[in-house]
Amino acid sequence: MGLHEAKVGDEVIATLDESNVLLDIHDPNRPIHRHRVVVGTLAYADPFWEVAEVFTSEGLESFSVDSLAGSKLNTLKEGALVRAELDEANVMIDIHPYHRQREQSGISRNTRPRAHSSR
Repeated sequence: MGLHEAKVGDEVIATLDESNVLLDIHDPNRPIHRHRVVVGTLAYADPFWEVAEVFTSEGLESFSVDSLAGSKLNTLKEGALVRAELDEANVMIDIHPYHRQREQSGISRNTRPRAHSSR
């Protein structure tokens, strides 16, 4: 985590996952080093959840894995398209399956406008 000396009553910036689990915490008075999100194919997941490799547009990248993110690796298979969040130390703190959303243009290519009857 980004803040190690937090005390009760301190103002903080917290990063939570979709289950409201604390992923990271920062002091709002210090510059925040940005987290990074990578999307790619899961190439390798260490059985002990310490290392994961993701093939991204930059090539094969290897990351240390936070224990909380490691437990999520158990649900993913090698070859799966994933979205991973990395902290300032380039440690994977969150990972999920990534689903590309199809662009919606308003009308599907497989449908035709219906004729309306005027009564």
